[in-house]
Amino acid sequence: MIDVNLLFGYFGNVLKILLLLPLLKWYKPRLSKLKVKWILWAILGSITLYIVGLFVWDSVNDERSIFNKILFSMILSPIIEESLYRYLVLGIILYKIQKRISFYDFLIFSYIAFALLIPGILFYTTKLVSNKPDFILLVFVISIPVIGFGLQKLSKKGYYLKKFLDYYVIFMVAMLFFLSHNVFASQSQFIGGIFFGFLYYKSRNILPPITAHFVYNLLVAFKPF
Repeated sequence: MIDVNLLFGYFGNVLKILLLLPLLKWYKPRLSKLKVKWILWAILGSITLYIVGLFVWDSVNDERSIFNKILFSMILSPIIEESLYRYLVLGIILYKIQKRISFYDFLIFSYIAFALLIPGILFYTTKLVSNKPDFILLVFVISIPVIGFGLQKLSKKGYYLKKFLDYYVIFMVAMLFFLSHNVFASQSQFIGGIFFGFLYYKSRNILPPITAHFVYNLLVAFKPF
């Protein structure tokens, strides 16, 4: 039987993507050509993350049926979540807004924040789910341009500032990714979110983080060792 809360969680991610799609016309992402080395890094990194997780943090027991594991963990989750958190949110912030932070960019960040919150608010107010929408998401998203603007004014070392802001954004989006996993949340979502973010940042292609997400979820779902 399909978990209703989980089903609404994925439907909420789809709704978030639909709300953020209008920004794509403005963002116009340009993906780099896929290199095999990034797929290899994705696979090896996910296996390493899984093995380290066995000793460092508590593992999550996924007691869903095989059908649900395949449908949600290995198909929907990697595609939907990486499209949302890496391709849309991280891509827009890294490669469009952050070139020059202004009040207009602050409004864009606010729209992204509310787009991430609206599904949770909708489901909670209609009593479709019991989990309250986490307004920490709003604080995290809006904090990015505020802190970035302040750093731009205080620092004259543009190259190092840009790198710092890039890593800060990857960290924050990973935190959003972690907070969105209220059903199976664990430290692995946060560390994995950072790893997936760096894969997208370095490769400029969405397939490496999708591959990494798929491999990690495969290992968690079936626990080969």
